[in-house]
Amino acid sequence: MQSFAPGWMFRIWLLNMVPQILIAGGLHWWLYMRKGQGMYKKFDRRDLTRNNGTFTFRNQVLDNIWWTLGSAMTVATVYQWIIYWAMANGYVPTITWSGAPVWFVVWMVFIPMWSGLHFYWVHRLEHHPKLYKYVHAVHHRNVNIGPRSGISNHWYENLLYFTTYFIHLIVPSHPLHVLFHASFQQISPVLSHSGFEKLKAGDTDAARAGDFFHQLHHRYFECNYGTSEIPFDKWFGTYHDGSAEATTRTRAYKKQMYT
Repeated sequence: MQSFAPGWMFRIWLLNMVPQILIAGGLHWWLYMRKGQGMYKKFDRRDLTRNNGTFTFRNQVLDNIWWTLGSAMTVATVYQWIIYWAMANGYVPTITWSGAPVWFVVWMVFIPMWSGLHFYWVHRLEHHPKLYKYVHAVHHRNVNIGPRSGISNHWYENLLYFTTYFIHLIVPSHPLHVLFHASFQQISPVLSHSGFEKLKAGDTDAARAGDFFHQLHHRYFECNYGTSEIPFDKWFGTYHDGSAEATTRTRAYKKQMYT
């Protein structure tokens, strides 16, 4: 990776594309095409939108596929090319397992926390009226979300969203940290946007899938900017718990922002 060459660059692109296609596509097939668990634990009983001019190609699923695979995976891949190239050439601090085993593990644990903090503030920035209207509104076309909605973002939004990876140009890291960070950043939104609270296997709730916390964000917009795992919204006063009081507070905040 010391020089930009088609071989390794193509493999990084595949490492981004294939999991996204398989996981988002598989969940979409099971939940929305096969309807494998019907409406069980579905947040919104409506189907995904078709023949609606709001969406690219007048189709929510095709819109999401384009903005995810065309835009998001392109930006994520280019950023990762830059980081791996910089690591290989010694332009940034790196570590090895044998040289720093404790930090190797600690940093792996903290990457999701960094991701959550970065996402919270970038997401709040994207809700500035001007950025929202021309950029973030592409993502919020998805009021009734599905697995392919997770990183269905405008090009400019993806340029901001994936800057989370640049922490590895500053904090001593190993290529495995970048690989884990990319997997977490690109796959977790697939699950949180599945539209279902849980996945069912037979008669058993097999796994948590969607996120009611983020579902409320897509419904009310100006709340729950972060992730449910780390309470940034509680700390910074933008938390919505689903109550009527929280809805009133969120609508007042929204009115203040857009007037």
